[in-house]
Amino acid sequence: MLSMSNAMNMSFRVDKNLKKQADELFKNLGMNTSVAINMFLT
Repeated sequence: MLSMSNAMNMSFRVDKNLKKQADELFKNLGMNTSVAINMFLT
């Protein structure tokens, strides 16, 4: 897990419906979107 001193904010635009679907998918997998994006980037 990142410590606050190593964390960085990222901002991007995504379709509202896609975000809603992704949030629901990640919730069903036991994580939030931020965790999923960090896993993908890693």
